[in-house]
Amino acid sequence: MLGVCLALGYVVQDELARGPVLAPVPLDAAPPEKIAPAPARAVPPVTPIEAFSETLARPLFHASRKPAPKLATATPEAAAVDSPALKLVGVVIGPEGRSALVRMPSAAELVEVSVGERIDGWRLEAIETDRIVLKSGKASAVYRIDAELR
Repeated sequence: MLGVCLALGYVVQDELARGPVLAPVPLDAAPPEKIAPAPARAVPPVTPIEAFSETLARPLFHASRKPAPKLATATPEAAAVDSPALKLVGVVIGPEGRSALVRMPSAAELVEVSVGERIDGWRLEAIETDRIVLKSGKASAVYRIDAELR
């Protein structure tokens, strides 16, 4: 190890003793020539977002890249059956799974529910990033996060 250090020290000392590698520029030298600016490039036309509908329909971070299934919306049958009166406050998505935070009009505190649990006889069918879907028989109801809470 000592030999390597001595050899490297000799190389550094030798390079310092030789002086600068670049030759100094004389003061009476002519100024460098001006370089002509590069010609302006034409900007390619912007592709409308509608051209990427297939790309937008396929989720980027899913291995299958299959389009996400369409969520069921409230049907006329769902209107006939009274869906629970609740307000979706938030959605929690983590390594343990998904859960929704809902506020029931009868309770002041938030209630955390997961897929498969029941709310006033309705089964929580799906939890998405901004909505939940409840089902009762053939009827379904979609609840979105309240706009004023976002």
